[in-house]
Amino acid sequence: MKNLYTALVFTALIFLSVNNSFAQEEKKENTNVQEENKIEENQEEKNKKNESESVQEDTKNELGLIYSAKKLEEANNLIKENKYPEAEKLIIPIKEWLTESTEMHYSVYQIYNKQDKHTSQEYGKVERAHAIDFGQLRDQSYYLLAKVYIAQNKIKDAARLLVFIIKSEPNTGLGKESYKLLQDIRFSDRIK
Repeated sequence: MKNLYTALVFTALIFLSVNNSFAQEEKKENTNVQEENKIEENQEEKNKKNESESVQEDTKNELGLIYSAKKLEEANNLIKENKYPEAEKLIIPIKEWLTESTEMHYSVYQIYNKQDKHTSQEYGKVERAHAIDFGQLRDQSYYLLAKVYIAQNKIKDAARLLVFIIKSEPNTGLGKESYKLLQDIRFSDRIK
């Protein structure tokens, strides 16, 4: 009987020891899972923050729309101050980037728009919107550069830019203003 009692106590001790080891392992696993969850939550929070601000809205992003818009605003202020050479130097690289980025966003839109998957089509919608936004800002850069060229008596260069704007957006305020400038430089007749 004593041997049975000793065996039961020994078995109970082993059971408690094993159970304690399992409990410690489980506690470690729970701690690891909690830490992993915190890391994931922090990453999700960062992602949400990054998603809430479009890359196009980042004023320091040289590839973004707002950055280019701010540069054009600076150029417009220079034009108002009759500082045409400075304005031209500022506008030309922005105009080139806006032209190129409009084409790139449109190309990406075309690629995704041909896909059947819903996600691809969503990407396509985003890229189409970017292409439109960049295109409108590109046209504004053309308009500002045309004003610079008119002031510098580079009338033919101004006419090319203004005609491009009219081809791009004939019925907008900018398109109509471009046509008015074409009339002002005597490229087109005024309608009586």
